[in-house]
Amino acid sequence: MQGGLVKMSLTAYGDESFTNKLVSIDVLINPDSYKISKDVNLSDSKQQKSSNNAQHFEKYGKETLSFSIVFDGTGVLPGTNSSTVKDLVNDLDVVIYNYNGNIQRPNFVVINWGDLLFKGQLSSYSLNYTLFSPNGDPLRVKIDLSFVNTLKIDRDLVNSNSRKLSELIKAKEGDNVTSLCDKKYSDALVAPLVAKLNELNSLRKDIAGTLLKLPKII
Repeated sequence: MQGGLVKMSLTAYGDESFTNKLVSIDVLINPDSYKISKDVNLSDSKQQKSSNNAQHFEKYGKETLSFSIVFDGTGVLPGTNSSTVKDLVNDLDVVIYNYNGNIQRPNFVVINWGDLLFKGQLSSYSLNYTLFSPNGDPLRVKIDLSFVNTLKIDRDLVNSNSRKLSELIKAKEGDNVTSLCDKKYSDALVAPLVAKLNELNSLRKDIAGTLLKLPKII
């Protein structure tokens, strides 16, 4: 691989397994930093055997990537002009924000830059316009972005008859696959995987009394 400046890229995918590549965009100016946050879900221990106040580990939570990028249309950068900012914001929207009717949600996104490879979905997006032309056209915008990773379900469990599952849960009245996934994983998007594992045809049908297999997080 030839040396040179590597630009951060954001690539849209039309499926959560990241096989249906759609469109990508490279940033003009790489971020000067990025932040990765990892959540651990704890609860008050229900066991009274321990005398300490240690909390009970439930599961790993979501991983969040946050960073800021700048789009500049002052003409300082080669190939840029006053229309650059508007065009690049529109291009970015197509990749990370606009509604994809095929999956009924915005796209899944891969962020790639050097050693960073993050697969997830947009969770927050803000644009701060800081410089304008005499006629009011924006010449510079700082964009703050946060992405949350898609839940790491062990898909080998879903695609096999393995019984090495984290737990079995008996659904209560009013429960459905979507609501149970939202409670356990804080992400209802994994409901189709859980429904497939349990050979269920509906995500929202009341499944009271059903013994539901829930795959582990990896």
